[in-house]
Amino acid sequence: MLSNSPPEDFHIVRFSKMEKVGHIEHRARQLYQVCAGQRSRVWAKAEADTEWRPLFYRDKAIGVVLDMDSDFTRPVIVLEVTNAQGEWIGPPEGTDISDEEKECDAQGHVIENSMFDDVTTQWELDIHEQIDQVGKTFLDKLHGNFNVFVQRAKDHIESRECQLRERERQVCARESVTERLATRLELKERRLEEELVRCEHKIKEYESLRLEIERQDAERRDEQERILAEKTEELRRQRDELQAEKDKFQEELNRMSELGKVQESRIKLDIGGNQFTTSLLTLTKDPDSMLAAMFSGRHELKTEGDGSYFIDRDGTHFRYLLNYLRDGCVKEGTLPQNSTVWRELRTEAEFYQLTGLEEYLKHLLDKKDSEG
Repeated sequence: MLSNSPPEDFHIVRFSKMEKVGHIEHRARQLYQVCAGQRSRVWAKAEADTEWRPLFYRDKAIGVVLDMDSDFTRPVIVLEVTNAQGEWIGPPEGTDISDEEKECDAQGHVIENSMFDDVTTQWELDIHEQIDQVGKTFLDKLHGNFNVFVQRAKDHIESRECQLRERERQVCARESVTERLATRLELKERRLEEELVRCEHKIKEYESLRLEIERQDAERRDEQERILAEKTEELRRQRDELQAEKDKFQEELNRMSELGKVQESRIKLDIGGNQFTTSLLTLTKDPDSMLAAMFSGRHELKTEGDGSYFIDRDGTHFRYLLNYLRDGCVKEGTLPQNSTVWRELRTEAEFYQLTGLEEYLKHLLDKKDSEG
């Protein structure tokens, strides 16, 4: 394409990486009908995401100049020409060049003939035909393997769906048991409240009786006071037992509620090809981590075909990071006694911004170095 041409004025031309820059420039000049007296020079980049480079030496091979190792690299070539006043129209957009490069002319002559003209033989044509045949065979096999992979993926998804349905059935059964327990506890609580009311009435009766007996006999008054104290202690003990049962039930409800939240917020992760299943609560437990930022809801994340979120990292040690988030710390004996694993895990902790785990691993490595 020309350095100032619109995107639709883009042409795809096939060259060998051994072709000279001067011949590619000659073909570009023919393509855009550049006049013979009009100067030109070539800019190029080996990949679409690399920087532009000036190709001022026409007698060098394009593959050598752009450091192309593969025969299937598709570089982008731009032709810059001068205007009617003899000034350069400008390099490609986004190119940062010096003042010397702005005025520099290409060196060497434009090469009209390709270095491969008149050297193509029937043997070479047969070789290319065989290469094309091998490529087609490879693509057919690749397509077949891909279909097998897709079928296995479908079978795996169906299996996982069956497991999820079974898990849902178990959760429903547990919820039913919890509801029955809650009903029984409520009934027992009402009965205890009724018993408490009756005991309070009895206390009043004992109090009136104590006053009556006090007028009659001091010994009987002392005896009634002792009985009243015992009843009061028994009532307090029952009240404490009731409160303990209420606290235990409330704690059980809280645990079941947390379990329900974990099950509702299941998340599948694909870490470098390794599948992990966890919950939103676990991933956002460390608010300063990158995982908390990713799944905070502030950013839109794309999912894979199976519903998982892909992260391009090595998933070998990711389970240690999940265990750290679940437990809130590194428990004794959960990490391998291997300094290489510690260093790799520390690198992953730095990437996911898990400061606590990173400092813990740094302490282990420093201690290991001092002992060694």
